[in-house]
Amino acid sequence: MSKKPFIIAVDGTSGSGKGTLSARLAKHYEFAMLDTGKIYRLVASEVLKTGVDISDIPGILSLANSLDFSLAPSCNLHTQEISKCASQIAVYPELRSRLNQMQRDFPNNYKGAVVDGRDIGTVIFPDAQIKFFITASIEICAERRFKQLQNEGNLLSYADVLRDLRERDTRDAERKVAPSHAASDAIVIDTSYLDANSVLELAISLSQKHVNDYSKSA
Repeated sequence: MSKKPFIIAVDGTSGSGKGTLSARLAKHYEFAMLDTGKIYRLVASEVLKTGVDISDIPGILSLANSLDFSLAPSCNLHTQEISKCASQIAVYPELRSRLNQMQRDFPNNYKGAVVDGRDIGTVIFPDAQIKFFITASIEICAERRFKQLQNEGNLLSYADVLRDLRERDTRDAERKVAPSHAASDAIVIDTSYLDANSVLELAISLSQKHVNDYSKSA
């Protein structure tokens, strides 16, 4: 495509609703959608399946190089074990370097893309036309994730889920490479007391003019 694609970067904390918002924004604008967390979770899933040690960086890179990442959307990658492992391996600069270019290349064949992750607006697409950072209180995020896991048949306690989310958010925020935080020009949305429809309406109201201007310039 000759025209640069329109990018909506959506970063945020675990359980804040960024994934739901990203999918609904992509549908609303008829943009492509990339959940970068699924890329890391697919690698994590293979690490757990093959028994590669969590500290074996060359082994993890070898797995990543052999994976077909187009399979990620069709796999069940949202177990607590996979999510924890994904957060642990995401601190490795070598793995992030391997996966970053794939993420940057994704929108090239589309008019626009919504990209969901932890460092999208700060590292992957620092020039994205719209950047959102979605957050919520850790207790509310844990409650949401706890209910989701219950519905999926997982038997973790609320206390376990809360502890896991705290650990993951701390690990992502404090990692040496591409720590997770809001870009200086990101629009921060606190979803603690908003339902999914309200969050979508707010995000559309904040992005619609930019998308319209982009469309007119085509």
